[in-house]
Amino acid sequence: MRYLVILLAFLPGCANYEAFQQRMAEQQERHQEQQRQRQEEQQQAYIDGLGNQCLALGYVRGTPEIKNCMLQLHQSNLSQQESRRAAALNYLLSQQPRQAVTTNCQNTFMGVQCTSR
Repeated sequence: MRYLVILLAFLPGCANYEAFQQRMAEQQERHQEQQRQRQEEQQQAYIDGLGNQCLALGYVRGTPEIKNCMLQLHQSNLSQQESRRAAALNYLLSQQPRQAVTTNCQNTFMGVQCTSR
């Protein structure tokens, strides 16, 4: 009888934990859907921007020429991004590394003596 009372005392906690897990899973799904939607909106805005740039250059919407223009602009953007990454990496690699300090310690009759180079 005693074990039954203890078991019944823990059951509501289990139900609450399962409900909590369910709410967390639903919240995570909503968050992932919002991220996916934001990413799609950003991609569409980027494509629209490429199209607008080509329209400003005189291309006509819906033609193969404007598609080629958009592709060339996209490739140019990728090339510029890669150039910036390479420049940043070269800058980081060209920095002078700090000199390593070597410390040697020895036990002597007067105690521990250390020297650094």
